Amino acid sequence: MFTKDSKRFDAAVCALVLASLMGCGGHHEGGGAGGAAGTDAGSAGAGGSAAGAGGAAGSAGAGAIGGATGSSGGGPLPGYDRVVGCAGVAWPEVATFTFMGNGLEQRFYPDRLSGDGRVAAGRLQSASFAITPVRWRAGIGFIPIEGIAATVEQLSCTGDIAIMRSNIGIGIFREAEGSGAEYLFGNEEEGAASVGLSPDASVVIANLDSIADPGPYPVRWTRATGVQRLDELRNSVIYHTSGDGRTLLGSDSLHVYRWHEGAGKTLLLVQVPLGFGFVPNMPVSADGGTVVFSSLSRDSVIDSITVAQPPAYNGYRCPSVPCHPQDISGTGAAVLVSAASESGGTLVWTAKHGFRSITALVQQYGGDTQGRVLQAHNMSDDGQVFTGYAVNVSAAFNDSIAFYATLPLAAYD
Repeated sequence: MFTKDSKRFDAAVCALVLASLMGCGGHHEGGGAGGAAGTDAGSAGAGGSAAGAGGAAGSAGAGAIGGATGSSGGGPLPGYDRVVGCAGVAWPEVATFTFMGNGLEQRFYPDRLSGDGRVAAGRLQSASFAITPVRWRAGIGFIPIEGIAATVEQLSCTGDIAIMRSNIGIGIFREAEGSGAEYLFGNEEEGAASVGLSPDASVVIANLDSIADPGPYPVRWTRATGVQRLDELRNSVIYHTSGDGRTLLGSDSLHVYRWHEGAGKTLLLVQVPLGFGFVPNMPVSADGGTVVFSSLSRDSVIDSITVAQPPAYNGYRCPSVPCHPQDISGTGAAVLVSAASESGGTLVWTAKHGFRSITALVQQYGGDTQGRVLQAHNMSDDGQVFTGYAVNVSAAFNDSIAFYATLPLAAYD
């Protein structure tokens, strides 16, 4: 949801990103590894919500594409992929499936999922059609986000901090659970898009645009500096920040690049994500090492995804078209993909198994979807938790209910 200037912002970004669609290459720089984090996890209950008891997340490194942002280290991972910035979780050994709300008296719109997979956030609509921003936790249910009428844009790794967009056009806010919300930037004359944050939400980034001051131009917020305009990166879109905010990943009209404060840009890919009338979707792994975006065939059909770990990149043809990436796991080991099909279900891609149906996997490993097809929008860093809508495709009307599902490690064997 953008402000009233969003159409102008979209047009600017559309022109920006369509300038180059073909070719890949570029350079990369190695860097330090991310800081260590504890990996011990408590055993999950029936809802799969037990938190790990690991140590504190590490500080940012400068590795690969955007720099590791503090990732689990030492010993086996509790999940399929790495949770970046907080402790991972050991999920049940069978799939779990839970409705969030009932689609009628409590209709939930899940906007985001925390990196560790334990918290979903979104909007809850009551029978009177009043809409309230909420968090949802397995075994607890809905917890109102007090004091602000807003949509959740992002969640921190543990879900205790939410970055929110005001519903009345007055900007972007940072809300800490139990402590209320604080205004960061943006207003009803200045649209903000592609809002991102570090795993602990100590750094918030976005791309602003307005009629009076055309962009897009990236901004960065930290507690110490407040809001800073990054004029050096004007006319590009920032997608990812390192833990300290000094390393950013973005795309301009020709390239995907990494920017180091004081050192400028490093070219990563001579290719940009596709965008048609909106800010192009380019999920970046939480560690900053992998990007994924839609690919265009010679027949001008968006029929593939490109998974890039510069300088390496690979294209994968989707089983049905058009298709586009929805989300990516902590280091890029799994990609959530939306693809058109008769069933309408979402897919998860891995290098080992290719594209597989989320609906089929949950059912295969013991989760009862009650005959519904899962349209997942969000995936946890470890690649094992999903939120979205469970749809009754045989209904004559839009019969969908928000869901929360977990997959066991065996699903990725």
